[in-house]
Amino acid sequence: AASDVYKRQVELIRDFNTMARAAAPREIAAALIWNEATEMWRLAERPAISSSAEDIHYREVDLHAGDHLVVDMHSHGHYPAFFSGEDDRDDAGTMRFSLVVGSFNNEQPSAKMRLCMAGITLPAQVRDGQLHIVNKEDA
Repeated sequence: AASDVYKRQVELIRDFNTMARAAAPREIAAALIWNEATEMWRLAERPAISSSAEDIHYREVDLHAGDHLVVDMHSHGHYPAFFSGEDDRDDAGTMRFSLVVGSFNNEQPSAKMRLCMAGITLPAQVRDGQLHIVNKEDA
C-alpha cells in the first residue's frame, strides 16, 4: 500500500537523522535508493573519504541492477540546513531530490529539500504526509 511505502521512506530518513545527530558536528552523507525490480527502499551511507564540521568528501554508493538514487542526503552537523554553492554544482544535471539536515545541536533539527531536474531546482517539503513542490517564495 502507498501508506506503507511512505512509512518506510520516513523511517529511513529518520534513520539518517539519527546517524547525522550521532556524527555531529561532522557532516555525513547517504542516499535513499529505490529498486524497480523489488520495489524496495534502502538507505545507503556514503563512506566518507574526509569529513569535518564544514565539509564532506565521500565515495558514491554502488547501485545494483534496477536501483535508482531518489534522494541525495547530507548533514551539516551543528550548522543549519541550507544548499551551498557546492551543493548547487553537485545537483546540476541530476534528476533526484536533495535533502540537507542540520542544527543537530538543537532538539529540533533543520531541513531543506528540493527537487532537481537537469539544472532546474524547485523547493520541496513534506507536509501532512504528502510531498509538495512549493513556490520559491514560500520555501
